[in-house]
Amino acid sequence: MGAPGPRVPAPITRRVFAHMLVLDVAMYAALFWRPYDDAGQMLVAHYIGFVAVSDIGALFLPAAKRQWFNVFRFSSGLSFLVLTVALAIQGLDGEVLALTILRCSLAGARMVHAAWLIRVCGPWLDHVRAFPALAWTSLRAGDTSLRLSGGLVLIAASAVYFPSVVFWLHDNDGVSGLDATLTGMGPQNGLNTYLKLFVFEVLIVLAAPRFAMRAAVAGLFAVQVPMMLDMFGDAPIPYAHLAVEAFLMVLALAAFRAWRAAPAGTRGIGARPGRGGP
Repeated sequence: MGAPGPRVPAPITRRVFAHMLVLDVAMYAALFWRPYDDAGQMLVAHYIGFVAVSDIGALFLPAAKRQWFNVFRFSSGLSFLVLTVALAIQGLDGEVLALTILRCSLAGARMVHAAWLIRVCGPWLDHVRAFPALAWTSLRAGDTSLRLSGGLVLIAASAVYFPSVVFWLHDNDGVSGLDATLTGMGPQNGLNTYLKLFVFEVLIVLAAPRFAMRAAVAGLFAVQVPMMLDMFGDAPIPYAHLAVEAFLMVLALAAFRAWRAAPAGTRGIGARPGRGGP
C-alpha cells in the first residue's frame, strides 16, 4: 500500500464564510476610519487598502477552496495589529484611543478566528507543502493568461527584498515618522496582497471567476489612482507605482480573452452558446 495522501480539508460553509466576511468588514471599517485631514493618513489607508482590495478575490474562490483564505486572514490580521500598535506608539493613529483599541481588538479577533478555522478546516501543513508543486503544474499546463499570473510572485518577492524601493513609490506627505513603519509593512503587503492573489489564481480553475476576480481587483485599484495621483507623482520615484496598476489591468484583459476563448466546461458562469458555452 502506498503512503496516504493529504487529508481532505473540510469545506467552509456559506454560514461560516458569511461570519468571516462580517468580521473582516468590521475590521476594515475601523482601520479606514481615520482623520484624513491629518497629513499621512491617506498613505496609511493606501497601505491597508492593498490588502483589503485583494481580499475581494476570496469571493471568487471555489467553495471547496475557501479555507485557504484563512492563511492570509491570519497573516494580515497580525500585520494590521503590528501596524496599529506602531502608529499608536508614535502618536500617528489618531487621537481617539478607543478607536485604536477597537482596531487592535478586531485585528486580533480576525487572527483568532482564522487560526480556529485553519485548525478545523485546513489548509494543514501537508496541503501547504503540496501547493508549490500544484502551482508549478498549473502554470506549465495553463494558458498564457495563467502564466502571466506568475508576475504576482515577482511583485511579492520584490516587496520582500526591496521594501525601501517600494516605499519610495509613495510620497509620505511630510510625515517622516511613517517611513519606518510603512517600509516594514511593504514585505507584509507583498505576501498578503500579491502572493495571496497568486494562490487564488492557482485555486480558481474556471475562466469566468478568474476573469471576474482580476477585473474586480484591477478595477478597484484603478479607481483609487485619481485620489492617489499626488502621492505617486511626488514620490522619490515618481509615477512608477502606476506600473503595478497597469500590470493588473493587463492580467484582467488577458483573463477576459481567455474566458472568451475557453472551451465548454471550463468557462464557468456566463458562457455563451457558440462561444465555448453549452
